[in-house]
Order: sequence, then C-alpha cells, then structure tokens
Amino acid sequence: KAMIQKRLGIRKPSDTVEVRSYRNQFSHDLLVRQPVADYLEALRSSVSHDPDADRLYSFSDKTSVLRGALLGSSRAYLVADRLSALGPADGSPWHILLQEVASRGKSLTLAIRPDAPDPRDSSILPLLAVQQAGATLLRVHEHAPPPPFALLTIGSDGRSSAFHWEGPGKTTALDDQTTRHPLWYNRSAQRLSDAEHDIQKWLRHFTKPLTIRDVAPTGYEVHTVRRGEKVDFSTIFRSAGQARIVRVAIQDPYLMTRHQLKCLGDFLAAVPWPSSGEIPVRIRTHLAEPEPQDRSGTIPTREHLGALEAVFAGFPALRPSCELIRRRPRPIHMRYIVFTHEGGRQELYVLERGLDIENPRDGKAREDSYVLEFPSLPEEFAPLLGLG
Repeated sequence: KAMIQKRLGIRKPSDTVEVRSYRNQFSHDLLVRQPVADYLEALRSSVSHDPDADRLYSFSDKTSVLRGALLGSSRAYLVADRLSALGPADGSPWHILLQEVASRGKSLTLAIRPDAPDPRDSSILPLLAVQQAGATLLRVHEHAPPPPFALLTIGSDGRSSAFHWEGPGKTTALDDQTTRHPLWYNRSAQRLSDAEHDIQKWLRHFTKPLTIRDVAPTGYEVHTVRRGEKVDFSTIFRSAGQARIVRVAIQDPYLMTRHQLKCLGDFLAAVPWPSSGEIPVRIRTHLAEPEPQDRSGTIPTREHLGALEAVFAGFPALRPSCELIRRRPRPIHMRYIVFTHEGGRQELYVLERGLDIENPRDGKAREDSYVLEFPSLPEEFAPLLGLG
C-alpha cells in the first residue's frame, strides 16, 4: 500500500498536489487520489493473498456491505457485544435494519454478549423490537470463546458471506461506532463450506435463549400470561387507573380482524377510565389488506377504519384517532400502550404479542406471553416509540 501511495504521490489522505487546479475546480470532488490507492490496494491484495483467507475490507462503505449481505440473505447469524438504539452516520439504527431483515420472513439469529449496557441508551427496546419482528435472540455465555464469525449470511442461492471485526473477540457493539472498527470478510466457497455448521455448533454450546429479565432495566413489572390461562386485562392494566388518564397512545400492528378488534374492545372495557372529560386515543396499526384467499377474517380494506372506530362506540369519553399504515415498504413491529396521566407522567406497557393474546374459541391464552409495565416512561424510550 505504501508503494502505491508513493507512486500516486500521496503523503496524506487529503493530498491533492498537482491534481486540483483553478481550471478543474468544478470537478474537485472527483479528483482525489486516496480512493484510487484504496482500490489498487484491494486489487493487489485480492491477487496476492491466499484466496480462501479472510481479507481486510479497506473501502469506506462498510454499512452498505453489511446491509446488502443481511437483506440479501435467507439465513443470517449475528453475534454482537450489544444492540443499541444507535446506528452509523451513513445509515439507520442497526435495530431498524434487523427488524427489516426479520420481518421479510428471513431467518435471523442474534446473539448478544452479557456486557454492561451503554449509558447513552437503553438496550431493551431495540432487542424487543427485533424479537417482535421475528428474530431469535440468544445470550452468549460469559466466558465463551470467540465465534467463528461475527456475521454469517447465506443467500437463497446457497452462497455465503462471513464478516468479523478486528481483535481477539471478533465482535463489536452495534452502535454509532460499529463501522469505525476494522472489518474482515470472506466469500470463499471452500472456506465457508462448513461455516453454517460451525456457527450453529458454537451457538449450541455457548449461548442460551435471551429472556426479558436479562436485559430489562430496574423499575419494571412483568405480567406473565401462561398458555391456557384466562386473559385478564383488568389485572394487567389495573395500575393505569390509579391516576387520572388524559391521553393514550396504542400501537399494535395486528388490529385487522374481527377477533383482534374484539380484543381491543376487551382492553378498553378493562381500563378504569375517568368518569368525566374527553380522552384522545391515538391508534397506529397496519391497514387491513386481505389477500384473495384470506381465511383469517381480515376486515375488507374499505371497512377497516369504520370497524376500528365502531369499537369505541361504547366509550363516549374516548376520542380515537386512527393511523392505518401499509405493511410495505416499512412495517411496524413494536406493540405498546402509553397512558399519559394528569401532571404529565407517562406509563408504558410493552406487549409481547399485542392485544390479540387469547384463543377465539375459548378466551384463553394461545401461547405463553408477557406484558412489561413501566410506571414511568424512560426518557430514552420516547424516540424509539415515536413519542419524542
């Protein structure tokens, strides 16, 4: 690389001697030698190194490369020190990308190391959002050896790409500093022929399922709903009525069938609303768009808004405002309810499966589920929930 820079006359990355001039001032952004040096170094490396060896990624578009590998995969395995609410300067937060990957029906496994959380943000909501999008979350054992790779993606054509960060641990935190670290990659079919077997073996031996108690901060309460139990919203949301409610925000992607709207009505009936005054209720959900062969009872698109508003007919104090969002291109995933009380205090409930917990045949929970209750909305949560 030093030889290439010397031949190009580069002393430092911004060196522009004898390249830019007054005459070509309108092309100064194109007349930079360093990218040429980077390209030639990558080309030299590709022809002189072992073709099956890991290679240092020397270009500046690390975010694009990682994003492309994840979105182009059918299966992806990712090991990170932490998933934060932050992202690279040239891209969206990592949890948004991972939600997009998981929501496309791809198999995404995310393993997190038990490191202390970053004090700049809270890790629980990004993890919950990725989990609710369909990803499998795992916790890495405290003294686990480094994984074979930090990221392994397998495309629908069977081709694999593997990445790891420089250093003995091979992993890093997914935050605003991720792409500042040196990145190594490998796309050799021979080298990666057993890569998926190796990463699965490592995950079996050195991880366990990640539970909410592993990541939730202090000051919360878990309401557990066991499979086969009667769903009792009045118990779950009892504390919401301990102070006067003045405003409510509900986000649940799945309020699109008659049964799901029935569950919304059950929730409204269980909350101890004030006896006087009007209460604005903002609802965000996916727009009902039934497929031609739909058998789930999805409400016809034209009737969806009216059906949602009809649920509130028995609650004259509530004033609903409904936002119906198309599932493509950017679906929503988080299921939560925020009660704003008189005086400004906000109380947050995060619902693992949304309001549609019960089996329509018997009114009992179809699967184990939980609702997280935060008596006061953590300040850093507001932007993640679209409230700040």
